[in-house]
Amino acid sequence: MSEKRTRLGRSQYSALNVGTNLFFHVLKVAVGFLSRRIFNITLGVQLLGVNQVFTQIMTVLSLTEMGFGTAILFSLYGPLARGDNDKVASLLALYRTVYRRIALAVAGLGLLMLPFLGVLLDADVNLTQARLVFLLFVANTVISYLYVYKANVINADQRGYIVGAVRGASTVVMYGAQIVVLLVTKNYFLYTLVNTVTILVQNLIISRRAEKDYPYIRQKNAAPLPEAEKKDLFAKTRAVFLHDIGSICVNSTDNIILNIVKGNVMGGLYSNYAYVASILRDILRQVFSSLTASVGNLIANGETEKVETTYRNLMFLDFWIYGFAAAGLLSLLTPLVSLWMGKNMVMSNALVVVLVANFYISGMRECSAVVKSAAGLFAPDRYMPLVESAINLVASILLVKYWGVVGIFVGTMISTLCVPFWVQPLVVHRMVLKRPMAPFWGRYARYAAAAAAGCALTWWLNTWVTFANPWLNFAVKFLVCLAVPNSLFALLFFHTGEFGYFRGLVGGMAYRLRLRFKKEP
Repeated sequence: MSEKRTRLGRSQYSALNVGTNLFFHVLKVAVGFLSRRIFNITLGVQLLGVNQVFTQIMTVLSLTEMGFGTAILFSLYGPLARGDNDKVASLLALYRTVYRRIALAVAGLGLLMLPFLGVLLDADVNLTQARLVFLLFVANTVISYLYVYKANVINADQRGYIVGAVRGASTVVMYGAQIVVLLVTKNYFLYTLVNTVTILVQNLIISRRAEKDYPYIRQKNAAPLPEAEKKDLFAKTRAVFLHDIGSICVNSTDNIILNIVKGNVMGGLYSNYAYVASILRDILRQVFSSLTASVGNLIANGETEKVETTYRNLMFLDFWIYGFAAAGLLSLLTPLVSLWMGKNMVMSNALVVVLVANFYISGMRECSAVVKSAAGLFAPDRYMPLVESAINLVASILLVKYWGVVGIFVGTMISTLCVPFWVQPLVVHRMVLKRPMAPFWGRYARYAAAAAAGCALTWWLNTWVTFANPWLNFAVKFLVCLAVPNSLFALLFFHTGEFGYFRGLVGGMAYRLRLRFKKEP
């Protein structure tokens, strides 16, 4: 850490990380929607499906990372909080060596995948061009692995806003360049090449910033970690690896099954729905991921008495933002896809209901995931993802025969409810909070009932919105989604301590802003 840099407080870093990441994420979303629309017009829905397949393949290949990055990130919290530069340098030296090997492994596996791409693609897809594009996908991942350790030292030091700003701004520029390429050339390879160049440039910028603020990370003779610490680190890595397997099997195999069983066109149709949901999920996850370093700092400094209150507040925030987002998705997802991509790109209401249910159930795991990750608790539930992924795979394959596309994602819901739904909070309560689970389930039930009521009421009121102009119709429905669930949640929970905490937090921020504006001439 640079000696000249002024340290901020934990809450200030959290607010700065959340605000910066949200701003750039929303900006990326706005330009990304336009880019995807032009992609569909110029290249077609089939290549949207191909793009989705390649993305999921690279997600599967990322298993070679084996969770090492997550384990290292946790290991950095303590040394950075103590100002132990030598330990940070030692960790990053190991990090750099391991990730160079991982990058080489990904490159090799990517090349081995080339002969088998035809199995996943429709017969009329240009296989030569598809293989060239896939090589660019591999290059994107390899480049990221070569530089990721420098970005993570910034993130672990509660300064993720720097990484978020660089990646956000460069991604917006990338979308603009891709739009120009699509309109001028209609070339899928050049479109993907722009992404590769952007990833290289943004990583170089982040690398230079990390070396400037943490000059000791450049030393080539950092002391190796003691064997006991290495052993503990790799034990955590193995546990995170199992978690990654489960996450990838649950999220990525669904899309691969869909493309194999129903074809790239159906995969392309669904990818629009998944794209919108994933954008919203990513925006909301920015809030929680931006808080992980601060929670880790809280635990590293031994302030465990504050963790329980923090967890309750995080759970309330989790419910509010995911309940509000679910109500919006239920009412607006199909109208949005219709306006954005055309009426011929719309899928069934049943799919939307299942997608929204999965969105909320998955989202409510964020509060437990933040505390679990910040505490370094990767091992206790390490076998959970294997059971979850097995249930998901079997259920999805069986149900797709009876319910079609909807069945695949009902299988995902079943696997989530059977395992991580209760295992993750159990680990947090037993090993961090050391409290019984009954109060948690009481809160969860109240929040779930409130979220369901918010979704149902919002959807019912929106059935009365029937303007002839589709844009006006969407705008009015959006206002209903904005007002109804938030008003309902405020009415139901205004008397709780968690609501009072966030009301005070927002009020304090507003007061400081007013003071700042009054001081300005």
